[in-house]
Amino acid sequence: MKTSARLWIAGVVAAGSAVAWGLIEAQAFVLRRRSVVVPEVVFRDVAPHLVASTDLPKEGSSVADISAPHVADISVAKSEEVSAAQSSLRILHLSDIHLLARQRHKIEWISKLADSRPDLLVLTGDQLSNADGYPALLEALEPFIGVPGVFVYGSHDYYTAKPVNPLKYIFHRLTGADKRGANSAKLTYCKAWRTRWCTAAVPLTGTALQFIGAVLERIPGNPRALSPGGKSTVNRDIPPDSAREEKASTRGRHGSHSLSTLSTQQVEAAHMARSYVRCEAPARNIVAPTKLARRNLPWEDMTSALEARGWVNLTNTRAAAHIGGWSMSFVGVDDPHIHADSFPSRCGEREQSTQKADLRIGLTHAPYSRVLDAMAKDGCDLVFAGHTHGGQVCLPGGNSLVSNCDLNPRYASGLFAWAHTDEGSEEDPGTKSSAIRSSEHSGRPLGKPLTGDGAVIRRNGQTLVNVSAGLGTSPFAPVRIACRPEAIQVDVIAL
Repeated sequence: MKTSARLWIAGVVAAGSAVAWGLIEAQAFVLRRRSVVVPEVVFRDVAPHLVASTDLPKEGSSVADISAPHVADISVAKSEEVSAAQSSLRILHLSDIHLLARQRHKIEWISKLADSRPDLLVLTGDQLSNADGYPALLEALEPFIGVPGVFVYGSHDYYTAKPVNPLKYIFHRLTGADKRGANSAKLTYCKAWRTRWCTAAVPLTGTALQFIGAVLERIPGNPRALSPGGKSTVNRDIPPDSAREEKASTRGRHGSHSLSTLSTQQVEAAHMARSYVRCEAPARNIVAPTKLARRNLPWEDMTSALEARGWVNLTNTRAAAHIGGWSMSFVGVDDPHIHADSFPSRCGEREQSTQKADLRIGLTHAPYSRVLDAMAKDGCDLVFAGHTHGGQVCLPGGNSLVSNCDLNPRYASGLFAWAHTDEGSEEDPGTKSSAIRSSEHSGRPLGKPLTGDGAVIRRNGQTLVNVSAGLGTSPFAPVRIACRPEAIQVDVIAL
């Protein structure tokens, strides 16, 4: 056999093995556990009897120098007035679920996350892939009824997913189109990618992968919950059934919430959740009606259903909350990737309430620099985002090739600090183009992102950004390589 033939065979085998592993890894969900230590928070209505151990990292330490055991060393002085729950806030961040009705494993896995007893649920968009996923989404989120929540949408909450040429993302990166957002530049592809063969091959390949992924999801006992090391992640990432039974009557560490089927009790729990978070903006900015008319997913029904659970829609608007002794303010925008974002202004009483908040949180689906910079300048302490899928197909070690936005692929997922300066962004230093919408942003990420479990100390005035790699994929590209699907638990700890 000729050497060239051997190379072709080896290449086909390697590609087939990579796709097979990618189909399996796309089902290997993991719960990331991160902690954000906030030394400067002083509760106005709770006496902070907190004592930090002497071996905590000093303020200003980089993310790479801080690990989870440091946070575990924090001790809380016992008192009748203050509990450990009141000194910390647990946030569960879900993003890019891309739920399909057939994905029973994902539905059950998301439902079990309620056993982590979050104080706040954060959804940052792309919950759906098609209309059939809407009832499945409500089923997956049913155990969270009674937990305060906030949400924004991504493009796939409005539009059905379609086959896309995967090389488009590489071309966007190379040509700089990702700095302008979706549909803002016409890329010139080589003639080979304009042929009829390619036009047919891309959707056919996606459909074939979708079929194989669906088969894997339906096989009992398939290795979808296996980690790259071969060990099951179920016991590590989700409490066992016995633990779930013990907690079956509670949700949230600051109140009791029923787990019964949709009933009067759940309605009461939803009213409780709604009482925690209130919308501050009398009206929100929305995209033009011509764009709304083209949206073919049940996003309006989904909005009504989520709001009925007491969760607040932060689409281009603001809100305030009081949860477990924490005074909080929120700001959110619609999906910047489709230019639906319109950053809400604040004035008068809303500005005063924002300044008094113990914690200021921002939500966006796509972490474009212009949005992160606006939220940092607005005073957000913590920003949640998704959209990137963590790069989805990465090099060994989780090194992303693309971010599908204007962030450097290095920051396609993880927790990192964001600085807004006048020195130009890290990805585009000293250059600005009139073709780039809102190109006046000058923010840049700082340091190495924390992509696994661990902790970071937030310095006074610093904005931290948590970008989730998400839980799903497009149904036409149901693979992940060196990029596991994730939900993120963020414990905000006050000192």
